[in-house]
Amino acid sequence: MGVVNYSYGNGKLVSEDRDGVHSVYRFDALGNTTKLIDTTSLTVTDKFEYQAYGEVFNRTGNTATPYQYVGAYGYYSDSSGLDYLRARYYDPNLGAFLARDPVFIWPWTPYRSVLNAPTALIDPSGGLSCLECMLFCILAGNDWISCLTDVCKDACQISFGGKHWPEITIKFGGDDNTLLTVEATWRFSTKK
Repeated sequence: MGVVNYSYGNGKLVSEDRDGVHSVYRFDALGNTTKLIDTTSLTVTDKFEYQAYGEVFNRTGNTATPYQYVGAYGYYSDSSGLDYLRARYYDPNLGAFLARDPVFIWPWTPYRSVLNAPTALIDPSGGLSCLECMLFCILAGNDWISCLTDVCKDACQISFGGKHWPEITIKFGGDDNTLLTVEATWRFSTKK
């Protein structure tokens, strides 16, 4: 295999040049690579389908691209079948990371991925997701606006390309003011 050059735009993978063949990537809403298209012949050379946690269950074509499951945001599949997410390795067969979260905070499991919501959230850093960061920040006594615009700004913009902002409701109750529920929804916004 020769040299492969990748092109990026707006923080996402766009295309590759591999051995003289220029291909563009097509992604689904989550950022999974669904197709590789040869720009010279305008033919689809590769197609991909995934299980919820990223395991490829249907593939046509044989281009050796490492950017498959959430490839738009840099999930990098190596020859062992693991995905590299900058801070640690993720196993799509297990739906979990192989090492502890570098910023692990109780009560979440240090190996879980994206609050066990792999069809709705992504975690390109391999650390805390936007929602996790927001929950910890708010539970630490900060208001949600400062959490979103300051403490968790990078995690949220990486996870959602700066286009989805959380609306989080945390309910406390009882005599000891214990945490009752945490609800989160995402709204589309063009603001950053």
